[in-house]
Amino acid sequence: MADQIRNHPEESWEQVNELVRRRVSQGSNMTVSRYQFEPGGEFPLHKHEQEQVTVVLSGDVTMTVEDESHLLNPGDSIIIAPNVPHRGSVGSRGAEVVGIVAPPRSNSSEINFVER
Repeated sequence: MADQIRNHPEESWEQVNELVRRRVSQGSNMTVSRYQFEPGGEFPLHKHEQEQVTVVLSGDVTMTVEDESHLLNPGDSIIIAPNVPHRGSVGSRGAEVVGIVAPPRSNSSEINFVER
């Protein structure tokens, strides 16, 4: 049985920066974020205490984990260990991804930006 069903109206999107927006669903054991990247959008180098799984829904995303880059296409995923610096950037088509972190985030201040 589903504990919660989330229907997100357009206004529930949060603008991360001028080229990236997200909406977040908070569970008791994980945080799920859906990101929409405009062409050229990126999420800067950062790290956090949670383990992360990123799944690409559309477009292409280059995930750089430590110093190694991985090109991800629709249906591809990557698992990032806790406290490992990583960033995501998209190409000319933009992208949509789902990021899942566990344990759940209590707030966005748990993200430690290495650069902005």
